[in-house]
Amino acid sequence: MSGAHFDTLVDDPESWERVTDLSLIGLTYTHIINPGDTAKRLEWLGKGHEMNGEFSPQPYTQLAKVLRDMGHDRDARTVLVEGEVRHRGSEWHEIEKRRAERWALRRFLKSPNQENKDVYVETKASDQRKQLFDRFQRIYLDAAKDHPNRPSDAQLELALAGFRQDLQWFNAKDKLRIWWLKAKSYGLHWLVGYGYQPFRSLGALTVLVLLAAGLSHIAWRHGDFAPNSDVILSTTAWQNLAEDKTVRNPAQTWTAETEKGRDYETFYWLAYGFDVVVPIVNIGQEAAWAPSTTRGPWGWTLWWMRWLFTVFGWIVTALGAAAIAGVIRRE
Repeated sequence: MSGAHFDTLVDDPESWERVTDLSLIGLTYTHIINPGDTAKRLEWLGKGHEMNGEFSPQPYTQLAKVLRDMGHDRDARTVLVEGEVRHRGSEWHEIEKRRAERWALRRFLKSPNQENKDVYVETKASDQRKQLFDRFQRIYLDAAKDHPNRPSDAQLELALAGFRQDLQWFNAKDKLRIWWLKAKSYGLHWLVGYGYQPFRSLGALTVLVLLAAGLSHIAWRHGDFAPNSDVILSTTAWQNLAEDKTVRNPAQTWTAETEKGRDYETFYWLAYGFDVVVPIVNIGQEAAWAPSTTRGPWGWTLWWMRWLFTVFGWIVTALGAAAIAGVIRRE
């Protein structure tokens, strides 16, 4: 159906289950009589979004446009998100193919027999790597013993070792790139739906706030908090409580109704977690209280984890704001 155009597409989504070989690239239509279930339509697109092994996002954008014009905005966003997932997956799949080619070539160079050569040829190497392989084979492996340009055995072994190291280095860089592409893709998918579902970021923020709040609650109960004020820390009332070994939680005792700190900012674990995670907004909890690294393991853990919570809070908030504002493209 490549390149076909229909004004109105009338079909039964279940009928496509019988189709195994399909190409939808270039197919356009302006209306669907029976939109059907979105999952069924995604199965339909999944059968026809490739040509010659290469992914094309056009079938997804076409269906999303028609669904949006028909008023099915939510279904259109679902289709666009799935198209992004498929598109980004095809990117690291191509890198994986290059890594497989290099590993096959590396095995052949390590043991230049016919079996390893066949394995390398089956990887369908790109023209550039195939030319490199042919030149290497012609100069170093197929040259006769008495060939005037043939290097010595020691030079040949050194060249082979260096070539294998280069291949290993290129593979390591590709592996790091795959990890980065996957991390970026999964992050954009689950946090903002690639810009099509920006309010997913609220769920991620909620999880971060609850984690930070839960850890701060445990640290507070174990007495690992102190006022975040040099003036208060230098007062006699606080120092006496802090040095009293019989007082399990100096911060809680100091803020009791009958103590000197009763008018100080009241600690609330949920608000403290919100203050740590959500940027820009300052409700005063983090400015008033700080975990102590010397009172116990929970305070030490929270002191270090605050940095992670803050960094992830900035990332999630920035992505959500960018998606809502349309900076992350939704078309």
